[in-house]
Amino acid sequence: MNRLIPCASLALLLGLSGCGVSTTKNVEVDRHSGGFLGLGEQADLQTSGLEAMKGETRVVIPNFKVGFYLDKSPGGFKSGSGDAAIVRSKLSGVENADFQAITDAAYAAFKQQLTAQGFSVMSEAEMAALPRYAAAKAKANPEMDKALFGPDALYFVPTGVKHLDVGMFDKGLFNMDMLKQSQATVMDVTLYVTYLGQKLEKVLTMVSGVQVGQAMTVIPGSVVTASGYQASKCVGFCPNTVASVRLGQPIYSTEETGTLTDVTTAGDRALDVAKMAATWMTGGLKTQVTKVYELKADPAKFKKVAIETLGKATGQMAAKLGSGR
Repeated sequence: MNRLIPCASLALLLGLSGCGVSTTKNVEVDRHSGGFLGLGEQADLQTSGLEAMKGETRVVIPNFKVGFYLDKSPGGFKSGSGDAAIVRSKLSGVENADFQAITDAAYAAFKQQLTAQGFSVMSEAEMAALPRYAAAKAKANPEMDKALFGPDALYFVPTGVKHLDVGMFDKGLFNMDMLKQSQATVMDVTLYVTYLGQKLEKVLTMVSGVQVGQAMTVIPGSVVTASGYQASKCVGFCPNTVASVRLGQPIYSTEETGTLTDVTTAGDRALDVAKMAATWMTGGLKTQVTKVYELKADPAKFKKVAIETLGKATGQMAAKLGSGR
């Protein structure tokens, strides 16, 4: 089931007018704009440094995490001013054990996908025996932390893998040590998932409404980086030693996983229609819609669709990394 943000609220939200409304059975999530003045579209996969994968055969994955947006759904679109809409939501019926199972399945699928591309993936036991990995501090699993597009996300790592507590400035040294000790390509994987989709409705350039509905989505910005072991042995002038594959467009499924309802209260309506805050991601503004939605999920369906959607995303990423070999 889909819900539509009222046009009056949307006009205030985005500083636009117009009130035509259209509805669809399923929300087809907006593609992300890019290029000059945002007039084009971003590539499905944004890649760099794939030459770092040339000749690579062995892989170690010390960092694999999935961030789930639970109480706020990140903006699926941007207005002409660079604003993004943040929809408040509630998720019921899905427990931490379910998110853990989804993460474990996504991790297992990614390893299988890498194997299909000709990589040999180091086991968790082998990785745990590496001195640098063994000495690394671990954070709680799960952990609520900052994520793309404004809202915080609840991060999970696979069972048997550390939730590494390695700071931004220590990450390079950590990866260098892992390269030397493992003699393998070091991969770092971060995936972002939401269960709501948004579709911007327009008449010419005029915004008329926003469709909000169920759409299990792996969000653009989800990324795999790979530090190549063979590339790291380069002496003198060296090309890229780190490959990156990032989602430029959402990968999603509109298969329903429960019942979506509008649970906005009088107190919610009393809030300002939009709240503005700076966002480091776009340099523009993020806006929070005062409407509140709740997805009462069937946990089995939720897990199934999430695992399938994540598998589709990581499959594309693994194939792109394999193409660099």
